[in-house]
Amino acid sequence: MSDLIERSLDHGLMLTLGGNYHFGKNYLGLYGQYAQLRGESSLEQVASTYFDRDLSFLSPFGLSLLEISAKSNLSNLGIVYGRRFTLPNPKFEILAEASIGKIIGSTSDFSTNQSLLERRPLVKQLYRNLEGDFREAYRKYGYLPSINVYINYYF
Repeated sequence: MSDLIERSLDHGLMLTLGGNYHFGKNYLGLYGQYAQLRGESSLEQVASTYFDRDLSFLSPFGLSLLEISAKSNLSNLGIVYGRRFTLPNPKFEILAEASIGKIIGSTSDFSTNQSLLERRPLVKQLYRNLEGDFREAYRKYGYLPSINVYINYYF
C-alpha cells in the first residue's frame, strides 16, 4: 500500500499552525497540519501495485490507456521539541528540533476524468475500496517523524 500511495501522490500543499512554550534556550510545542497530496498514475501502475502482480498488458506498447488521478486530504497533530543556539552575530541563530506527528484523519478521492467509466458500479466500488485502503494505511502507519535544522536571521 505504501508503494501505491508513493506512486499515486507526488506533490501537495501543507498548512501548519502551532505554538511553542519557550524555557531557556529550549522549546516544546504542539502543532496541527492540513495536507493535500495529489498525483497521477497509469492504470497499469496502480493495478500492478495494488494487486502485487505484473499487469503490464494494461499498457500495450508501454502506452497508458487510462490515467488515474488521486488526491488525499490529511489532518495531522504533532509535538515538537527544539533548542536555540545563538551565534557570535546576534542577528543569527540556529534552531535544531525533533518532532513526531500522527495522521488523525484522511479522505481520498480518485478519478479517471472519463465520465462514462466513472458511472460504472465496478469503478465506484474500486474507488471505495481504494479510499478505505488508503485510510487504513494512514491510520496504521501515518507517523511523521522529523528532524529539522533552521538558520534564523533577525532584521
